Amino acid sequence: MSVIQCYALIDETDEENKDQFDEWLKSIVDKCPITDPTILMADINAKVEMDNIGYDNIMRRHRLGLSNGNGEGFSILYAFEKMVIGGTIFLHKRKYKVT
Repeated sequence: MSVIQCYALIDETDEENKDQFDEWLKSIVDKCPITDPTILMADINAKVEMDNIGYDNIMRRHRLGLSNGNGEGFSILYAFEKMVIGGTIFLHKRKYKVT
């Protein structure tokens, strides 16, 4: 099992730095053995929207409801790496979904 812990940049960070972070994180994920489960534990400052059409394989129905740039970027990473956004699987009270 591979476990990755990271803290992402805030949504207001310029796009160049976000792109560098995304590439760095993807390179770390790519180094994990493909046969082992990979857990990405991150404070990614991301919000994913309620509509999971096209992303139903990486997120379930229990999301926050709004989306930001970090949420869109990480949704693409999770889809590419065939990961699931864990915070969307189980029903939680709204106050526990926001950090």
